[in-house]
Parts: sequence; structure tokens; C-alpha cells
Amino acid sequence: MDSLLKNYLRHWCETNNHDVHRTFKKVQFWLDNGIVSLDIPSIMARLEKSLTLPASATLEKMIVDYGDDLGRIKWDEYCEQQRVTNTKEYKMRVHGMTSEEVDAYNLSRACTEKLFIERHGLEEGKRRWQEYCDRQRYAGNQLDYFIEKYGAIEGQRRYKHVNLMKSHTIEAYRIRYGEEAEAKLEEYYRNKPFSSQYISAASSAFLDRLESLLTDNERQHGYREYVVYDDSVGGILIYDYVNTALQLCIEYNGVYWHGDPYVYGIDAVLRDTHVQDLWQKDVSKMRVLFDNRDIKQYYIVWEFREPTNDALQELLDGLRNNR
Repeated sequence: MDSLLKNYLRHWCETNNHDVHRTFKKVQFWLDNGIVSLDIPSIMARLEKSLTLPASATLEKMIVDYGDDLGRIKWDEYCEQQRVTNTKEYKMRVHGMTSEEVDAYNLSRACTEKLFIERHGLEEGKRRWQEYCDRQRYAGNQLDYFIEKYGAIEGQRRYKHVNLMKSHTIEAYRIRYGEEAEAKLEEYYRNKPFSSQYISAASSAFLDRLESLLTDNERQHGYREYVVYDDSVGGILIYDYVNTALQLCIEYNGVYWHGDPYVYGIDAVLRDTHVQDLWQKDVSKMRVLFDNRDIKQYYIVWEFREPTNDALQELLDGLRNNR
């Protein structure tokens, strides 16, 4: 940093009551990393913008202070840190809080109409609540907001990026988690309740019967609606039941939805799809588990042709003896 710039910054800091050392350090960082050129007007414009932004961490603040590339990296790191430190498990482990204390703390920070009224009174609370709702609907969510803030081209790019990062897709998870993306995506879908419309009553009843034949330890390793991510389909695959202790997968297939070969011939067409394509899709799905999840037995149960308890017991005993 040349003496002219130093003298200018020192005079500006003294006049505006800013810390000289911190200002020198910030400007030197910008110069060293090519964020600004050695041009006093552009340096001062960036410096004033940095100081007028809120002290709290935002993407805009990170980009102003660290440049576009490093700023985005630091913002992603900050978001990941916040995600971890805001979990109940973290607060209980690190801060020694009980589950009830964490719930009470989270409630105290919540934004609800009731809490706004308690804090500010009826009329002021309702007014502030409406302002909050309007702001949340617009700021950071609407395309118009991004265009207004960043311009047409950059605004649309940021809007698409924000929506991508909100999504539960492998593209978003690879940005957020890197090599752990597939495992994190599977974890999300495994913890997400599936709509009952996708789970037949007959399937649930059969799996109840199966689990009644398992040991306590085996039941702990059994998963209904088991989720696996696979690149070949570019998404998730859901299996009716997987038991990792027994290395067993069971698929409960409906006659119509999977084309029971006892009912449909090889030339049948179901839902505008050739039945052989349905069978091939199920075979490909099976191979994913064999290739990637150490499953040794893939057992298909057809609706209306369920195995007896004796047949299931024989299957389970065979798996136990081969472990």
C-alpha cells in the first residue's frame, strides 16, 4: 500500500472515528487478492459499503469483504457451521443443555404472531408481525427481490442458485457436502415420512408378519422404505424393506403396478408401458443393491401370492446359517 493511500485512509479513519489498523488490514487484503485496484475512489466506495452493511453475516457482506469467489466459499462454510451448531444434539453435547432447555430456547427465538403480541402489545405486535411476514415472503424468495438488488442477469443467477440450494437434489447436496453428498441425501429421505398413498395396507401387514419372526437384534437392523441414491437413474430408489443384518431386501410388488407374470403375458402393456420394461426396471433396481449395498438375498413378494410363515421362517433360517 503506497504512502498516499495510507495517508488518505488514516485521515478518513480519524475523521469518521474508525479503527486505522483494521482499515489498513482490510484494504491491504483487497489489494493482495485483486479484489480492488490501487484506485482511491473504488477502494473508498467498497470500504464505505462494507462499513454500512450490518455486522451480521450475510452473503452480500461476505462478498464485499472477501471478494466474489472467497466470499461465497466463506458463506457456505458459515451456513454449514450454523446448521451444525443449531442442532439440538450440538447444544446438548457442547452447552450441556437438556432437551427441554433447547426446546424452550428455540421457542424464545421463534417468530410467531403470538410472540410478537406478547413482546410488543396487541396493535404493535400485529403490525410488526405483518411486516415480518411481508418481508419473509419477498426478501430472498422472490425473483423481483434479486433483480432489484443485483440487476437482471446477476439477480436471476442468484435466484436460481438459492432455489437450487434449497432443494433436496444431488446437485445441491454435492455443493453443500462434497463427498458426503450421496450419504446425506439418503439420510434426508430416510428420515422423511413417506405418504401413506405409496405404502399399501397389504405391504404393511406382510412386513408386520415378517418382523414378528425376527429377533430383537434383527429388527433393529430392518428398514422400511429404505432409500438409496444411484447415479445411473440420477435420483433415489426406494425399497420396501431392507435388513442389513440379514443382508436381505424384500420388495412387495402389486399385480398391476409391477406386471405379475402369472397374470400378464410378455406382450402386455400397462399404463402405456410395455410389461417387459417394467420387469427390466425392477431388475435394474435389484442390481443397484447387489452392486453397492452388500445385499445377498433379494426376495420379491407378489400381491395375492404371499409366502406362508413357514416359508418365511425357512428363508430367514437359511440367511442366518449362511452369515
